[in-house]
Amino acid sequence: MREIDAKLKAEGVEIPSRPISAVGEVSIRYGDIPIPLGDGAIKMPPALERHRPLAAAIRKWYDDTYGDRIKIDMSAGRIVLLLEGDLYTLRIPRFFGSVNFIVVREWLPKVPIGRGPATCNVVQLVDDMTPAMAKTLSDEALLAIWSAFEIGLPACYTLESTQSELMAIARSDVKVAVSNLMDRSDHFGASKWASLQSAEKVLKAAILLRGRSLQVRARTEAAVRSTCRARRRLRPCPAHRRHPVHAEDPLRRGALHARTGAGSASSLAGTGQPAARRRRRLRARTGRMKVPAGSAVFGVGGRSVQVGVADRSNERAAVFK
Repeated sequence: MREIDAKLKAEGVEIPSRPISAVGEVSIRYGDIPIPLGDGAIKMPPALERHRPLAAAIRKWYDDTYGDRIKIDMSAGRIVLLLEGDLYTLRIPRFFGSVNFIVVREWLPKVPIGRGPATCNVVQLVDDMTPAMAKTLSDEALLAIWSAFEIGLPACYTLESTQSELMAIARSDVKVAVSNLMDRSDHFGASKWASLQSAEKVLKAAILLRGRSLQVRARTEAAVRSTCRARRRLRPCPAHRRHPVHAEDPLRRGALHARTGAGSASSLAGTGQPAARRRRRLRARTGRMKVPAGSAVFGVGGRSVQVGVADRSNERAAVFK
């Protein structure tokens, strides 16, 4: 078995896939003998039944050698639900054929693969759920489990079955969101960000699958231009009513003013003009408003806004963009 496992390792076969590949290698090495896959209760033809112990021995060798690394998560996905004040993850199973999903407090025993529809208790799909805890679940908790399962089942299979690169990325983002949310380090911000990224990818994939193109940038620029036009139509208002200049402020002797579109803030301050003339020009540009000393004026009407402080003591201005 070591030689066969080394050969599979050299071929790049992953550990969870090696037991099945090893069955094929053993069959070829010993004359194409028929070896069954699995150890189910279904009776097989005599040729396969005779080599069932060989299949079990191969599986046991890999279990003893690699332990939990041989296991593979076959679930379609996981979602998080709030159960009686605590967070739990709910596995979405992967199934083939017919399954009867139920929600009961009784712990159902494992049933081997057979014919006919299988029965699955959704409560047992909750990670870290125990039979003792299942017996104490309230009716509200059972309803919460079933409601989460009804949402998660179609959502996970839709993410998996939709042929889109964006949906594949969204599926990975969901895994990251669930992992960060359940992490004991409380990475709630990272989980929220991953959830937002997943939602964005799903929306973009839905748009592309309907034959539309993504024109987010163009539409965003159009929205910005529309907002700017709406702001230019606003009348200036005395901002000192909302933002008073306090006496202890180092700029208490100045006047905070705004220039929109025409002229420059430096044309009103720092040019050596008399203070009365500067105030007259400022009133003309800001809608004929009175500008008392130490007040603030905010005007809207141009493409760019420059805010400055006119110091009446030394006739200079500091301009901020």
